Amino acid sequence: MPTHVARARAPRGDTSGVAIDRSADAIARHLEDAAHFPGGRADGVARPRSEAAVADAIRVATHVLPIGAQSSLTGGATPRGDLVLSTRALTTIDPILITEYSIVLAAAALPLTYLPILIVANDPMYMKDKVNSRPLNAIAFVFFVLLVIVSVATIPLMIITKAGA
Repeated sequence: MPTHVARARAPRGDTSGVAIDRSADAIARHLEDAAHFPGGRADGVARPRSEAAVADAIRVATHVLPIGAQSSLTGGATPRGDLVLSTRALTTIDPILITEYSIVLAAAALPLTYLPILIVANDPMYMKDKVNSRPLNAIAFVFFVLLVIVSVATIPLMIITKAGA
């Protein structure tokens, strides 16, 4: 009698199942790995977009070959009559959201990059006779204050607007 018990939570994501593409074109792209190991055959290709879809694909297939970048150099990614489970679409990373966060964090860091430049521009030991004049410093200070306001506002605005969602 087995002494080990596996407990798992229910898979997350869309539970509507996974479509299995059984077309010759879809299967042909997965019949060899990076080393061009010959002789592959597959029942179909599943491209799940969630954990639940992966669970559905595993549930309906007798043999499953999960593949990622198909970079195996030993023939290990060549199917032998399996359902090919492509992980290419299995991502929750939104490139637009990452871009928005990057822009917000860059805006938040602007005063930290502007202040050292302002300090150096007023250092007579470093700048000699090219030190900022009082009117130029007044303009630079106005820009610095503006950068601080933008920096302080960016993160709360991102949270309030849910990053534009």
